[in-house]
This record gives sequence, structure tokens and C-alpha cells, in this order.
Amino acid sequence: ALRRARDVAGLFDGWEPESTPILLTKGRVNYLVNFPAGAEAPPGTPVAAGALKVVRLQRPEIPVVANGVWKVGERPVAVVAGRRQLDQALGGLEAGEGLLAGGEAGLLKGLVGARIGDGLTEDEYVGAVVHELFHAYQMPVVEEWTAGWDEGHAQERLWYELYLDAENNRLQAREAEHLLAAARATGEAGVRAAVRAFLAVRDARAAYWRSRLGPEADPLLEVERLYEWLEGLARYVQAHAEANGLDALLDELAEPIGEGGTPRSRVYALGAAQALALDRLSPGWRQEAMQGVSLEALLRAVAD
Repeated sequence: ALRRARDVAGLFDGWEPESTPILLTKGRVNYLVNFPAGAEAPPGTPVAAGALKVVRLQRPEIPVVANGVWKVGERPVAVVAGRRQLDQALGGLEAGEGLLAGGEAGLLKGLVGARIGDGLTEDEYVGAVVHELFHAYQMPVVEEWTAGWDEGHAQERLWYELYLDAENNRLQAREAEHLLAAARATGEAGVRAAVRAFLAVRDARAAYWRSRLGPEADPLLEVERLYEWLEGLARYVQAHAEANGLDALLDELAEPIGEGGTPRSRVYALGAAQALALDRLSPGWRQEAMQGVSLEALLRAVAD
């Protein structure tokens, strides 16, 4: 996973996954894992004995299966469950805390494309680790983005009120269709037309929620923009790190909105699809994104 992350780290300036500590948790026993400073393993070869620095910890005990990013002092640490622990967990398990509160709980198998009852492949598990390594890189931007947020930005309301609404789901399904068309378009004109169609539906969905909630809608829509940036970009990087990951992402985007899975899971696909559209229209978009600009805002800037 560290090698895969290092292979795709060039997508984003300044991302150094090999310098991010990983806490591999197996419940009562945990391991801090990373490359020693200056260590270089040949690309595409198995990790040799001694190539990784592994420190066994008897504390802390982590009683839930969760992937996420925790802050230890000022340093983000990628927390990943062992493959067997993820394999034994139910896809819909929720541990209660969101990523901003200390850990990316829930979703689990749903994040890596597996179904309940299916075993995780090695590639899926590696992709999930890369996903968390990228979250550690995102955390300084997230902290700046969310500074000053209040109870009006309750993410739970987005997942369990807005994302359970039938009209919202219908409009988000249309958004997914247009983003899929943008990803599959053969020419730039087709990409721009699909992106403009996506933005028109997004504007209609925002107007729908403002008509229902008034000013209360705006902070919730800002939460959505954050999570599309946060989870969508991590899903985009994960797809680049997995064999056939980009094809799997397009298949995920084609799945019906609101049918199965957790409500929150759709920001992964919709955010990553916006990143794919930006690849077609704006070569420098990743640098702007890592300055805290939403994917939606970046698309609006290049849609015409």
C-alpha cells in the first residue's frame, strides 16, 4: 500500500505518503508501520524483511473496526484495520464518529466496492489503505475549511434528511448520469456540455432545498461540497492506485442512487467523478483543489 501510494503521489504536489505513520489495528494489539527514513524499495518487488519499520504497541486498545485519520499531537496518523477485521465486519457498521471527530467510521466494505458476504481482495484492501493515507494529506485543509462551523453544519442531517428525500435522490441520479457522460465523452465539447448539464441539475437541487429549508440549506450544502472534496478526492486517488480502479469507479457511478448502501457513500462517487471531469478540462485543478477550493467551484470556473 505504501508503494502504491508513492507511485500515485505525483498526482498532488507535496503529498508524501511514505512519511505518514500508519497505525494498523487488530483490536488489542496494534502496529505502527512505515518506511524508515531514506529507505527505498525497488518498485514492483515484494517488501523485503527489514524494509518496513514496524513497532508493536500494547496500547491503545481500539475496540471498533474503523479506518480513519487520527491526530497525535499535530501529526495526522492513518488508522487502518487489519484485512481480517475488515473482512469480518458488516458493510453497514457505523461506529458513530465521523472523520472530522476522529475517525472515518462505517461504510467499510462499501468503501472498497465489496458486498456483504464477499471477501476483500488484496487489491481492494490495499486501495482502502491508500484512501486513508491521502486523508492524512488532506487534514490541514479540512481543519481550515471547517473552522467556525457550528451546529448548522451537522453532517448527520445531510445523510439522514436530505439524502433520504426522494426528490433529492432523483436529482442526484441525474447528476451522476451527466458526470458519467462527461467521463465517457470523446471530445472536449462533449465534456463541457455534460458538465454544464450537471451544474444545471445541481443548481436545481440547491434551489429545491432552499425552498424547503430556507437559509438552513446553505450550511448543509457546504457540508456536501466539503465531503465531495474530502471523500471524492480520496476515492479518485484510490482508483488510480488499484488495478482497473478507474473502470470500477465508472461502474460505481452508474449504480442507481439511493438503492442500497449508506446515504453518505454517494459523495465518494460524485466527488471522484467531478475530479475525472476536471482532468479533461483543467490540467492545473489539483493544485487549486488542495488550496481548499471545492470541486464544484472548480468545475463552474471551466464549464463555459
